[in-house]
Amino acid sequence: MPNPGRNRAGPPVLSAGVFQDERGEDEPRLLGTVKTPIGTPFERVYLRVPADEAVHNAFLHALDARGMLAPASSARFSLEGDIKELECELLVRPYASAKVRVDLVDRSSGRVLYRHTYEAHHQNPNYIPGSGDPVPGLRDLTSRVLQDIVDRAIDDPHVREWIDGPVEGKAGSLVRPLPKPGPYGQ
Repeated sequence: MPNPGRNRAGPPVLSAGVFQDERGEDEPRLLGTVKTPIGTPFERVYLRVPADEAVHNAFLHALDARGMLAPASSARFSLEGDIKELECELLVRPYASAKVRVDLVDRSSGRVLYRHTYEAHHQNPNYIPGSGDPVPGLRDLTSRVLQDIVDRAIDDPHVREWIDGPVEGKAGSLVRPLPKPGPYGQ
């Protein structure tokens, strides 16, 4: 796996598709709850935009930062999927978790070339109860969890195997056989 925090460039052949919010929340912006030490809900934490839009935007920004973002109309592949979990909570320590199923889709055929569910969990052990408003810290922690998933999905060796096309000027790289489809690439 690549080193976290280091963007690995790639060809501009990807776009970010739709990420369905399957968290089962009535409010699509809800992230979680701040609770008192005995577990009584105290304050709710919300995203600034709905979860599906937040995940879509995270993928767009990460692809753009790597030089891999193509206009949706000309992209060869898209990353899309389902948000299974995106939440945060503060009971004793701030905690955030996310679980997103990501599909690499061939846009010309609509075929899913690769599918994987990524999970991440982070906790902030440095929080001191009563030291200020915990909501910005919970949002930041959740953002880092989501960014971890986005980075792992884009830099997944299986995804890179599909999207890293031939390198111009490199002998023998103009004809590159596609990898054999995985269990979801039928």
